[in-house]
Amino acid sequence: MEPNMKNFNTILAVGAMAAVCGAAEAGMVYWNMQTIGATSNNVVGVTSGNVVQGNNNGTTSLLSTTSVSSGYSFDLNGTLTAASGQSNAGAAARIGALSTGTAGSAYFEFTLSADASTSATFSSFTFGSRSTGTGPVSYVLRSSLDGFASDLCTVGSMTSNSTWGLRSSTLTSAVTFTDATVTFRIYGYGGSGSASAGNANWRIDDLALTVSSTAVPAPGAMALLGVAGLLGARRRR
Repeated sequence: MEPNMKNFNTILAVGAMAAVCGAAEAGMVYWNMQTIGATSNNVVGVTSGNVVQGNNNGTTSLLSTTSVSSGYSFDLNGTLTAASGQSNAGAAARIGALSTGTAGSAYFEFTLSADASTSATFSSFTFGSRSTGTGPVSYVLRSSLDGFASDLCTVGSMTSNSTWGLRSSTLTSAVTFTDATVTFRIYGYGGSGSASAGNANWRIDDLALTVSSTAVPAPGAMALLGVAGLLGARRRR
């Protein structure tokens, strides 16, 4: 093969591969709990839903300015950021072991959606947390992919001393999805004592997710790669 023809085939193949396989772009989805919607989201092709409370023991407001967050810092897109304060999300959590059924362990829920042109990967998360004397002392993340049946991270610990602290977890196996909406729940459990219904004993703030996205090849791009391979094969004959 002529040297210039070899270079042509290489350029053609590389160009086709670039069209098919986009580079992964990492970013963060972040809620500062001033509203139930995400405060920021710089992940291409990924949208996020509102934070909601579940399995609440009685009735409490989701957002409040009671016991504002303080005393911790977290990574937000590479910048060390102080607790946002102002307001937080609260729940009245029941005591006892983890229970995902109705009237079981309290949880905070959010969704991530990837469009048809995006492969999204959720790999880690952090959040500020405050538990009172009857509040949860353990947390875990689960998802709708298996009906909230299995843990997505190692069980994390919280302190029930009414003090804010940062919790950080890396998923045991990163969750990847395309053209789908996945619901995630952070369950809090393991509290003891006599928890009162309608009294928020668990609060979270500054929920930050590490998410990356990769462009999914369109049918036309796949066809281009096939043409590039065919042309390269013919020119090598």
